[in-house]
Amino acid sequence: ELPYVMGRDWFASEAYTWTLRSTIFMWSCAILTVFLRWFGTARGWDWVNEPVILLVTISTSGAYALRSDFMAMKWRIVPWLQKVRKLKIMGIQTPFEVYFIIRLLGTCFQTVTIQNNAWFMVGAVQENDNVLCLWTFLWEHSSFGFLAKSTWTTLVTPRRLAILFWCLSTTQLVWPLVTGMPWQRGGTRAFPPKDAQTTDSGRLLNAAGCTIALEAHHKDFMTFWSKLVQYFLEAWGVSLTTCTYGESVGKLALASGLRYVGSTSMSYQLRLINEIIAFKKGFYLNTDTGLELLPQGWELRSLEEFQKLAETQMNRVTFIMLCKLALQMNLQITFIIINRIQEGREHISLRKILGGDITRIEVFAFISISSLLVTFLPEVVDVYDVVRAFLSMRTAIKETVFKLGMNNEVYATNDFVVDDGSIQSMIYSGKDLKQKYYRALRKVCQMVFITIFCLWLVGYALLKVIMSVECENGAWEFHESCLDPILCVNQAGQP
Repeated sequence: ELPYVMGRDWFASEAYTWTLRSTIFMWSCAILTVFLRWFGTARGWDWVNEPVILLVTISTSGAYALRSDFMAMKWRIVPWLQKVRKLKIMGIQTPFEVYFIIRLLGTCFQTVTIQNNAWFMVGAVQENDNVLCLWTFLWEHSSFGFLAKSTWTTLVTPRRLAILFWCLSTTQLVWPLVTGMPWQRGGTRAFPPKDAQTTDSGRLLNAAGCTIALEAHHKDFMTFWSKLVQYFLEAWGVSLTTCTYGESVGKLALASGLRYVGSTSMSYQLRLINEIIAFKKGFYLNTDTGLELLPQGWELRSLEEFQKLAETQMNRVTFIMLCKLALQMNLQITFIIINRIQEGREHISLRKILGGDITRIEVFAFISISSLLVTFLPEVVDVYDVVRAFLSMRTAIKETVFKLGMNNEVYATNDFVVDDGSIQSMIYSGKDLKQKYYRALRKVCQMVFITIFCLWLVGYALLKVIMSVECENGAWEFHESCLDPILCVNQAGQP
């Protein structure tokens, strides 16, 4: 083992390069596929709509994503394992080899969902007129049946909803880019200098022989979002935030679906919060012997670290669970049900599937829905871990929070080193502590609310699948149960 503990951000800039490349390549493949199918269809190129194009896109982007995930993790694996040590997946402790394989499989599933959602959007636009009758029929017999029929034929059409949901899913790309990319390239890189010396006691020394206080160096930068807030939104109460390369790696891993390197953002942060609470690691204070880590302000520091964790998970809940998975799963399952009715395959049993009675479209539909569901479940478990971490932290700090909550006197001082080497200080009061506590509480409540809503959407989608198979004519809505869409089937020229 190394005689010293490495910081997570030491080589984060190198990992950032790989996650950025993967993000650009992954979404370039998806967007180029969309334009290829639209342009090719307009030119009469039938081959652009063949499933082999989707397979090539998934294989190419998936291979690059796996390589990027592995290469980015090479720069973070040592400090991560030093901090985490015990690896868990969905609460179960696993050997590193198993963890490695499962996380890379997660990257593969993320690749499938990103590419398949883009493919499905174009297909839904192309099939709009063919499915419009059954689409309208299902909506008219749903809980929204009180709306005019023209709502489903002109406003909420398959084409428009597919485009809207796909655009919402691209927030997985847009938000991490605007909040995680440096405004100016070539800014301050990761700390510490790579020629730092190590003493026998495990301390790190810089070129001048002075002790390096690892966590007391602030190496953050302005992002595109930071500049937008600074010039336009700060006057409206939006807080100005900056980013570090370590945080940016987590955001870009979210954008490109890299589950291996992305998993470090949560596990590392959870372990750090537990250490702060267990050993009362507060802020650094400038003393006669240099910057020294003291217990003062450990409650506030745990809240600040939890805020970073909650912000990361909130992004995943909003952009992955809601925009990319829950909404897409409902829409795609509706299209699968309509397709089965049109093809006269309302009844699909396990015996028929095992006997080979399954179409190519049903195979791709099964792969699509399975990848969405497999990707969704780990996100739910992650939310559970974050909520449990908050409850544990709340138990440890609530007495101090409510005792000092209305106090404006100095509660803690945080001394840190900035780019020019000078030491600056931030002073916190008891009121600051209480405000950060309530901010964390609001974030958790928002996260839980969106998660419950997503669970309802996914549960309802799966219920539609089960009940449509049970119903004689293959159509079901919660409001009226089994339906008979015979008129739409006859209009489509089906027997």
